[in-house]
Amino acid sequence: MDFSNYQKYNSEYEKKYNRLFALYPYAMMVLDESLRRHHRGLKIKAINDIKKIIKYSIAKHLIVFISYIKIFLLRYDKRNKVYLHIPRFNHLSRYLKRKGYIIINRNNNKKDMLSLNNVSLREIILYNKINRIINQLVETGFDRFISSEEHMNQLNKIVKSELEKTINIIKKLKITTIISEGESPPQHRIMLEAAKSLGVRYVVIAHGYVTNSYLDTICPIRSDYLFVWTRQQKDIVSKYITEREKIKIRYEGYPKIISNINNYNSKKIVLLILSLVESDEKKKKTINNIKKLLLRIDKDYESTIIRLHPLQWKDEGFIKDLKKTGAVVSFDNSITDLKKAKIVLGMPSSLLFEAYCNNKIAYQIKEMIYGNEIPEIPIIKIDDIDNIKINKKREKQKSLKKEIIKYIV
Repeated sequence: MDFSNYQKYNSEYEKKYNRLFALYPYAMMVLDESLRRHHRGLKIKAINDIKKIIKYSIAKHLIVFISYIKIFLLRYDKRNKVYLHIPRFNHLSRYLKRKGYIIINRNNNKKDMLSLNNVSLREIILYNKINRIINQLVETGFDRFISSEEHMNQLNKIVKSELEKTINIIKKLKITTIISEGESPPQHRIMLEAAKSLGVRYVVIAHGYVTNSYLDTICPIRSDYLFVWTRQQKDIVSKYITEREKIKIRYEGYPKIISNINNYNSKKIVLLILSLVESDEKKKKTINNIKKLLLRIDKDYESTIIRLHPLQWKDEGFIKDLKKTGAVVSFDNSITDLKKAKIVLGMPSSLLFEAYCNNKIAYQIKEMIYGNEIPEIPIIKIDDIDNIKINKKREKQKSLKKEIIKYIV
């Protein structure tokens, strides 16, 4: 697994934008994640990312309004609390509650909506504060925006005010530890800087198995700790980061539930998992590889289900081409799809790794690895599919949930 792209581009990026970080430290908390993508040439993605901050809905407005009321009431509870923003790992929240920790988190479960402790700091931060100036950025583009002293000073002032507000909220709520799935999105970055200023511990659990060669949203590591999914991954990522960051990266167990998804009356169904396929060239290549794959497996299996990366669920053209291959494109729950499958094939992804961890027959398809492979999962060529073997029963991984307690202040 090679993350040398990160080393090269991060060095260039820091050199190029060092002046902006010095002059406008607060503004760069908001711009940094998207500006990194812009620097790599992903200009449309960078703009789409920054636009997410200003999305408005009546539901979100109500959530923010109710959260402020809850914060007002919670300030009278003088007990120390842990704030969680880990929607992919809700079992960790349940475990910590059972262990007696006072948890504040955002839970979309309807039963918990009115709970006093169901508060989303992430949605409060920057809400309705920078819409006008971000719209100017979208209109002018990153290069012109960051060249404007007026725009940058304006954004710097607003974000500084939001940071002070966030510091005040964390202090009132007596939060001693924040556990999150990230630190690079603007709201998380402000939360992180607020935590640092108060001496509050900020812990990140990687939201997936890290395969992006630019370590996008993973590095640089600014939090107190970053938990990755395997020991091997910790060792590999450590080769490409600074000495200061190496002491922050941790492996303490698998963060997801190890569910027994093999106790299911599965038919002879193949689940084909795709990671994000962005370029037209790679889409065409993927379609051709899927056609070749289906020729090899159709005679032995009843059907093939294709599962797209969630960010590609609205890519109508690509979905139409996938359906033409004769496979079924699924938008079902990921665990439901895993349970249905007799074997799981595909591109390197967190879901393929999850299948592997749950003792499914799981392989990476060699012709469909366009970047980093996952070293723990075996690789097979399309022409060798007929010789597929049941993976040996693997040793059950230890769970992160029992170990995370050591990192709570």
